[in-house]
This record gives sequence, C-alpha cells and structure tokens, in this order.
Amino acid sequence: MTEEDKVKIETEEEAPKRILHYFAQDGNYGDAYGMSIMETSHWNQDDWDIIEQASDADRPVVARLLTESYEQDADDEFIKTQLVEKYGIDLTPFGG
Repeated sequence: MTEEDKVKIETEEEAPKRILHYFAQDGNYGDAYGMSIMETSHWNQDDWDIIEQASDADRPVVARLLTESYEQDADDEFIKTQLVEKYGIDLTPFGG
C-alpha cells in the first residue's frame, strides 16, 4: 500500500458521517437516507403506473430511469432493458 493510499484511508475513516433528514410542507419529516427527488412535471400516467410496479427498494432507480427517458440524448433501448430485465417491470401494457 502506498503512502497516498494510507492517507486516503485515514482521511476517510476520520471524515464525519453525514446524516440527512427531509422536511416537507405537510409537516412530515424524517431520515432522508436513500431519498431521491425527481422532476415529474413531464411524466404521464404510464410513468406513474410503472412506478407502482417497482418494488419499494427499486423505486428510486426506476424513477431515475423514467426521468432520464425524457432527456434529449436518452438511450431508450438501454432504459427499457434495465426496466424489464433488472427491475422486473412489465412494459407490455405500455406498448413495450
């Protein structure tokens, strides 16, 4: 192990752990671990139906994939493959 690696490890061990919480207008608050915030103004009902299919644990990643699908340079085939093969989403009701 190089001296640089040792310094990096020591620094990481000494770094304080960040604790994040969310605070919502409806008065809810809590631990923000694993929370993702996405712009959904361009989503349609199909997107929300896909979100409902996703498991709780997979929902943040599925939401990210849906959000990315609206980007100009989106790789639609990659996104569809990920949704179906990795996250078990059934796209047949949506023409996919």
